[in-house]
Amino acid sequence: LSRAPDGGAAAEAALRADALWRAVRRLPAVHQEIVYLRHFLQLSEAEAGAALGVPAGTVKSRTHRALLQLRTVIVKDFPELHEADHE
Repeated sequence: LSRAPDGGAAAEAALRADALWRAVRRLPAVHQEIVYLRHFLQLSEAEAGAALGVPAGTVKSRTHRALLQLRTVIVKDFPELHEADHE
């Protein structure tokens, strides 16, 4: 039987999700789009490629570049996200 997170944990998760979305919004539109499709909507590379009209290989390379840039944004501008991952 799984337990629902307590109010404090749920509030903290909501704050982290909001901060993550704000970090994604700092990326160029093409990177925002690929992060949204792959990680928020959880589309496969093939599904994201079909939605964008590009090959799966292009989705893979765009995802790689977007996540590298997102990591830089998080380290620089959202230390609370970076620090939480290293606790």
